[in-house]
Amino acid sequence: MEGWVAVTHHGWFDFLSRRKTWEEVNFWTPSDHYAFNGTPGTPFLFKLKAPRNAIGGFGFFSRFDRLPEWLAWECFREGNGAPTLEDMQSRLTDIRLRNHMAARAGLIQIGCIEPSGDLQTRHPSGDAADHSDGLRRSFTALQN
Repeated sequence: MEGWVAVTHHGWFDFLSRRKTWEEVNFWTPSDHYAFNGTPGTPFLFKLKAPRNAIGGFGFFSRFDRLPEWLAWECFREGNGAPTLEDMQSRLTDIRLRNHMAARAGLIQIGCIEPSGDLQTRHPSGDAADHSDGLRRSFTALQN
């Protein structure tokens, strides 16, 4: 079975995990340079960076689009993992600077990976291994 594990920004995940489920989110990338070519319907798991190192949630890949930042906000609102467009843009700027991504003139677009299907997020509490085991069982159930 094909599936994807996507390394997730803590701020994005923490914001989204405050709500138990989401019908649709935007797992954005700070550039539209690379297209994500997943197969629709395949599992899409959110992996938290160190020090958590755990699978924090999952959904199913739906589609990939290239959108201007403002339009991504209009389409997904808080499903972008931020309370406001300005907060999302600030996070994008920080990531671009940290990764030495050159600024381009003109319209700035981001990559929008859109998992859907009753997205589940769980904030790891305590030992990350305990959390990973629970989601591993959920992922195994998806395979059966």
